[in-house]
Amino acid sequence: MKRSEFIRQLTREGCVLDRHGARHDLYRNPATGQKQQVPRHTEIDDALAKHIKKYLGLKSSGAQTNVTRLSGGHTPHMTRQDTVHTLPKVCRGGVV
Repeated sequence: MKRSEFIRQLTREGCVLDRHGARHDLYRNPATGQKQQVPRHTEIDDALAKHIKKYLGLKSSGAQTNVTRLSGGHTPHMTRQDTVHTLPKVCRGGVV
């Protein structure tokens, strides 16, 4: 995610810039009082953006949320048999 887009999301959700650092900026959520550093990279990894939002007490709006909305709020659950090839069970030298 672009840093500028991420900063827009933070400010839209009420966070304010607390101070500039050498390599990071410090953002604060006035509602919770939590502070979190945001790196000054042009791209911020989605996992890091999710972590920052979670720590600040904000809802993360990522691809997983969009998938849930598109499927009507229900995500299909896969069973172990769907993902792993089943092998016959072996019990003390014999096949069960």
